[in-house]
Amino acid sequence: MKILPVHSPENLEVFRNLRKQWPDQLKRGFFYAEGEQVFARLLESQLEILSVLLTPELFELHGRELENKSCSVAITEKSWIESTTMQKLNQGILALARIPKPFELFSLQGQARFCIVALDGLDHAVNVGTIFRTCAAFGVNAVITTSVHPYSWRVVRASLGGVFKVPYIMSEDLFETLKFLKNLGTTLIAADPSSQSLLSEKKIPEKICLILGNEHKGISSKVLSLNPERVTIPMSGKMDSLNVAAASAIFLYELSLLGNCNHR
Repeated sequence: MKILPVHSPENLEVFRNLRKQWPDQLKRGFFYAEGEQVFARLLESQLEILSVLLTPELFELHGRELENKSCSVAITEKSWIESTTMQKLNQGILALARIPKPFELFSLQGQARFCIVALDGLDHAVNVGTIFRTCAAFGVNAVITTSVHPYSWRVVRASLGGVFKVPYIMSEDLFETLKFLKNLGTTLIAADPSSQSLLSEKKIPEKICLILGNEHKGISSKVLSLNPERVTIPMSGKMDSLNVAAASAIFLYELSLLGNCNHR
């Protein structure tokens, strides 16, 4: 850990005007972690932290954990952090870290048991982040996403650091990615509100991939052409569907009861 003078401009350039900076940092392979809980999970992970900007109070809490990190640290008041970053913060802590390498699907070859979640065209960052948090809670092996990057600003924040605990795959062609999984003997399960089948009624195999569709369009016809098993959530109320993040929690809880996910 290297303590830097907070008012030295060259040391804090990566934190200035975050709304303009974070998309470019993402393209370069870096992400921002905001908030104490997210930062605490970042410290627990093996991810490389480059720079930290935080208040004296939070440095007092996390300074010991930062001692073994080879990152730069700047300590200042929350009001100064917000004026510099041009971002309203819930807590006075920000970190810049390196995005880990994507998960390699080839590593699943030879594995007898796994649970993958695939997101087909989900474009709402908060939903994606919440799903990553849920997947971390239920021991999902990896998440496949096609549009929103899992290390974008809002996803990291909404996941509460869950993205650090679940490997990710960015797929340019979900059909081909799922076809590869199917060739490995993976059973594809599609969340489909129009289905009459319940997950709890099925015998769940050892290798599965749960597919969740776009919030408005659902799962694409191309992906459905792979003939996944379609399942729904029974509802007796006045709504015919759930938010995709809420649905993911129900499906993964059911899978944990059926013994597929590593929920403890």
